[in-house]
Amino acid sequence: MSVISIAIHKGGVGKTTIAVALARFAAKQGKTVLLIDFDPQSNATGNFATEGKQRSLLASHLLSDKPTGKPMNVEKNLDLIPADMGLLEAEMKGTAVVGPLKANVAALSKRYDMVVFDTPPSMGIGMLAPLMVSDYCLSPVVPDAYGVSGLEALLQRIKLIKRSSNPKLNFLGLLVNRYRFNDAGHVDVLRLLRKQGSQFLVPWIVSEYAALSNSAHTKKAAWETAKSPSAKKASKALTDALDWIFSQMFPQKNDQMSVSL
Repeated sequence: MSVISIAIHKGGVGKTTIAVALARFAAKQGKTVLLIDFDPQSNATGNFATEGKQRSLLASHLLSDKPTGKPMNVEKNLDLIPADMGLLEAEMKGTAVVGPLKANVAALSKRYDMVVFDTPPSMGIGMLAPLMVSDYCLSPVVPDAYGVSGLEALLQRIKLIKRSSNPKLNFLGLLVNRYRFNDAGHVDVLRLLRKQGSQFLVPWIVSEYAALSNSAHTKKAAWETAKSPSAKKASKALTDALDWIFSQMFPQKNDQMSVSL
């Protein structure tokens, strides 16, 4: 079982889109997948029909010693633990939540091949606790002035977690997301990232297409609804990136890559 956190302290970078798409992609490959929505905003949860949510295991329950309920099955091979407002208490409890979270994820791991955390857009314990129990971390970024600011602090925090509390954590890299080829600012920032931090970049770029963000409204994967040439192109760009991430988590050969921090 592999655990991955999609984590970045910035909002609006498509973090939830990537987390949900990765979970669906892995399920499509035949893996049993658990998606944990650890963001109180519940955006990942909103990608699925969740009638009966109140009777399921909720994300905040993972912070207790004796959680009740079961994950919701939302698609073939894919279960969900919905977010809830109880997650806000995690910030007050601090690192005390890490122990219960680790134990509960370990217990759940017996039933899944992959666990995907969608984390909140902050540097608080809601993002850090999942990193402390994960095998992998991926950070989507938008190549603009706001999207890449503070990246050094993020990388340093991941490095600290790996050294101090979770030596198994592998940083897969920064995934350039929502890229606009005709935006001079995006082009310049991507050029700078490639010049100064190429070792941190995932070797795929996901462009900005409405077809990708609309999956939250259709409650279906982008590749299931792509009809127009542009939508199919967007879907192909996304699945190429997801396939690379998947190959790093489940390598067929000794070709696994991670960034040395």
